[in-house]
Amino acid sequence: MSTNSNGKIRGGIVGVGNWGRYGRIPVLQLLPNFEIVAVASRRKEYAEEIAQKFSIPHGSVATLQVARDKLAGCSFWPLPVAVYSSGGNLNRK
Repeated sequence: MSTNSNGKIRGGIVGVGNWGRYGRIPVLQLLPNFEIVAVASRRKEYAEEIAQKFSIPHGSVATLQVARDKLAGCSFWPLPVAVYSSGGNLNRK
């Protein structure tokens, strides 16, 4: 598990609708040894808005950017089942 210089686990969240905005993000930010470093959403503007609102360094539409860029040591994918079956493609129509 990746940690930052202060020993916190770095995590990313893919899918930050109401559950993320009002539930997961505020709760995870209460954990003393955890830091949310990235969020991803279908719309880049929304991901950036959430990232700014919660002081999260990265907001993106690229669901795998967190893994590729090694921003986080773990990620949460609180998404509808249909998105999982599409291989994580949030822009699937």
